[in-house]
Amino acid sequence: MATRSQSSTEYLVILAAVVIIALAVVGVLTGFPALTRGISAKEALAYWQSADISVEKPYLSSSSTAGTSKVTLRNNQNFVVTVNDIRFGASSVEDSGLPASLNPGESKTIGLAAQVPCTSSGGTYSVIVSINYMDTSNSANYTFTGTRPLTGTCQ
Repeated sequence: MATRSQSSTEYLVILAAVVIIALAVVGVLTGFPALTRGISAKEALAYWQSADISVEKPYLSSSSTAGTSKVTLRNNQNFVVTVNDIRFGASSVEDSGLPASLNPGESKTIGLAAQVPCTSSGGTYSVIVSINYMDTSNSANYTFTGTRPLTGTCQ
């Protein structure tokens, strides 16, 4: 025969086990957001490689020398486009290679005249990129703004 103190102790142990299991389930369902705050450079690059106008091989430098920073753009559309402007955040980047015409599937490396968003070598950047382009078949203008930032290390 169990005593009242033994029954209440067993009840508290079972209650504690249920609470721990519930917390573990909640943690798994929410994905432990404290551990995954940022987007990794690999995830960002994978996202940007599948965008309408793909950004591949970003080489962003902290140097103020024109043309030191470069990005490779690829046309993932099924029509010829002319890329007119690239923006990192709210800043329009002066570039030495735009406007650039791209056939479907074609890639071009564009030299940038500014080091935005890099300020120091070895630092990291995470910036929303917007690309303004025109469908040359009907002269329609489009702006693709990424839903994920372009992320990497400044050179």
